[in-house]
Amino acid sequence: MSLLPKSGARFSLSKRRDGRERPPIAYAAGLLGVGIAMVLLPISYLSISAGVLWLLRRHLVGNFGWIIGSDASLPMGAGYIAIGLILSGMAVFLFRPFFAGRRRPKADLSLVPGEEPRLHAFVQQICSALGSPTPVRILVSMDVNASARLTPGFGNFLGGSLELVLGLPLVRGLELGQFAAVLAHELGHFRQGAAMRLVHGIRSVNQWFSRAAAREDSWERDLSGRSLRMDPFLLALCWCCRVCSWTARRILKAHVRAGQAVSCVLLRQMEHQADGAAIRLVGGETFASMALEAKVIEAAWGLANRSLGMALREGRLADDLPALVGAHTRVFIPQVRRKMERSLLAEKTAWFDTHPSLGDRVRRARRASVRGVFHAVGPSHTLFSDFQALSRKATSAFYRRDLGDDFIPSRMMPTADLITGQSEVQVGESAVTGYFLGLLTNLRPLWIDIRDPEAGKSGSTPIDSREPIEATEADRLKARLRSARERLEAGHPRAADLYKAFTAADARMLDAVQALALMRANFWIEPGDFQLRRGGAVQAGQAFKDAEADQRRIAAGLEDYEDAMRVRMSTALRLLADPEVRDRLLDAHAASREVVRLLPVLTVMARIQPRLEALRRTFHGMGILLENLEGNESAPEVETQLKTQALAIRMDLEAVATALSGLEYPFGAAGTSLADYALDALPSEVDYGAHHAAAEEALGRCYALYFRIFGRLALSAGRVEGVLGLGPLRVDG
Repeated sequence: MSLLPKSGARFSLSKRRDGRERPPIAYAAGLLGVGIAMVLLPISYLSISAGVLWLLRRHLVGNFGWIIGSDASLPMGAGYIAIGLILSGMAVFLFRPFFAGRRRPKADLSLVPGEEPRLHAFVQQICSALGSPTPVRILVSMDVNASARLTPGFGNFLGGSLELVLGLPLVRGLELGQFAAVLAHELGHFRQGAAMRLVHGIRSVNQWFSRAAAREDSWERDLSGRSLRMDPFLLALCWCCRVCSWTARRILKAHVRAGQAVSCVLLRQMEHQADGAAIRLVGGETFASMALEAKVIEAAWGLANRSLGMALREGRLADDLPALVGAHTRVFIPQVRRKMERSLLAEKTAWFDTHPSLGDRVRRARRASVRGVFHAVGPSHTLFSDFQALSRKATSAFYRRDLGDDFIPSRMMPTADLITGQSEVQVGESAVTGYFLGLLTNLRPLWIDIRDPEAGKSGSTPIDSREPIEATEADRLKARLRSARERLEAGHPRAADLYKAFTAADARMLDAVQALALMRANFWIEPGDFQLRRGGAVQAGQAFKDAEADQRRIAAGLEDYEDAMRVRMSTALRLLADPEVRDRLLDAHAASREVVRLLPVLTVMARIQPRLEALRRTFHGMGILLENLEGNESAPEVETQLKTQALAIRMDLEAVATALSGLEYPFGAAGTSLADYALDALPSEVDYGAHHAAAEEALGRCYALYFRIFGRLALSAGRVEGVLGLGPLRVDG
């Protein structure tokens, strides 16, 4: 059958009400049981909160004699005040979620049927084919997802008015058949009537408990982080508040777990039913391809977010985020997609998951062996009248909501130009790989000095010299360049093996760092998981020292090869002042100015390299602790180790920020400092996860800048060698 409308008019295909699936009795009984349980959860929480208030009143009134009366004494009075403070704190923290401000809903854009007739007609035809109600409105968002939900308002809850939300990055990346599968899945939820209302209540309750359990105000973090530096008389009060906050959060988390346990089976069953509707419409293989492609788009959205963060620091914003995500999907070549598919198909559904795992859904679709009734080719965004204009409008709304006052519309630029800029970065990365034969690594950073002490009897000649160098000096530099290339060609096989050995030693070192972090936090480890022969902190410490000794030995063997790498690049860059090069390389002066602009940044990064290396090790040590934190939050050894690791990260970040301050970021708008690019604001002292994330961001940005600078330098050096008739190095492989 064809559901593609030739015009915006709605087809006369009637709803197939007789095709609705009647839920089995067990399913209906499950709905009733889950509904009762979800009503009992808020009642349970209210009962606990009211019970604390009742205990507080009873204590304050019934035990007043502890202060004034025959039993009054200093210990009894102190106990009366302490119990009153604890119960009061518990009451405050338990009732606090009821007075929290409402979460601001997303400002999704609504699509008017008259402006998007083809899309609305397409949705209407799928509704008719499935026998599901038509959504009262269609909205678009910037999520890599689609959803069916009840329209806000109590009247809509009773009447069952539904709305459909489409993620524009998903629309941009899917084919028509895959997009029809997404719509059929969501519209399949529309058929579930009473279950949709129940799910709305279930998710509202679960989300309320989750938000309340996760919420931590800034004053609460400050109280927790600064309590030990307060007046001694307030110390007891601070610790009382910490205990009450922790207990209230534990009660909320218990209700979250209970809500998930009660509703997970029902929610998974509803997802399977919606999947079944989509499979019957488009077929099992198309549904499976849609699920896998959606994961690829989600991964591309993550890559786009990283590049968007860099662009934001450079004062640039893409004006079309779905197009930016689409450009990043090209990174996932067929080999990568197959690897992703194998990994995703290995996923299993956990006991308390509210959605089936992707692997289970894809296997279920393929086992169905249903060909489906709708088949079409072509991009799904052709259903929209002007998808590019809609994407730009939604992108601007996304920036305004997420960036707030920091959003400056004038900084938006065409996504095609931003993609071109990213292509230049990729070209630079390719130049680095080719120029250094794939051996340049952040584990062995290579640093190029601004001046060459061997270039002239006077001591050094600046690379940016406006005057061309003399013929004799040029000949000397060319001979030096050829000599360095010969050393690289001859030493490449041995150097490649040494770099592999250095990387392996680094892996052993990081394993030892993680093992030490776990054992110091009183965790038991399996030695083989960390490349250790035996367990114990002594053995892990010795493994760390052995790995360091191996790296020093390997580094000594690499000194001559790395010296040849430095000499080759610095000599080629110096030859930008050679008259022969300037005659044949028209932008030699511009390249020379760029070299002068980039080398000081590289020099500063050389100074912070020891700090970055220390930060990298601490980052891995803290990461393994955070992975094993659940269920061990109250262990004092874990708390001590997290505090130690966070302090080390904080000190390294502060040192990096100090070293980078006062230097301008070379690829951004004027006035953007290198410190602002590399580091965000330091997190709260007790927010260990934020410290780990800050370390990851700082390392990623610093190493990305390092390779970007070397990409530009390698492009200039390679072009110089090219005009001199020196091609790529000749080595095996």
